[in-house]
Amino acid sequence: MGGWAKSDIVCMGLAVIGIVVWQVTKNPVYGLYFGILADFMGMLPTILKTYRYPETEMWQFFGIDALAGTFNFLALSSFAPATFSYPLYLVFINGVIAILAIRKKTDRYLRYN
Repeated sequence: MGGWAKSDIVCMGLAVIGIVVWQVTKNPVYGLYFGILADFMGMLPTILKTYRYPETEMWQFFGIDALAGTFNFLALSSFAPATFSYPLYLVFINGVIAILAIRKKTDRYLRYN
């Protein structure tokens, strides 16, 4: 819940590697995929925290972000992997966190009431 964990450093390193690979190869798709990988690595602690402590996250925030990714995906005119991978990733990662937050809160409510 704040600070510089090893996972934060790994994510930063992946992002830097993505930028370097992009610049060396002149292929922005590599930068995109390394960026998605870095973001995923950065979201893993959030997923674990949301599973353990759902009250620390607002499901609405992640739900709206998943909805935005859905609209972004629906607005695409080309369905090449480079164009749909990031919107699809946003739907997936934010949807998982929203569902975890809702499920755990609902389970706790039902258990104690």
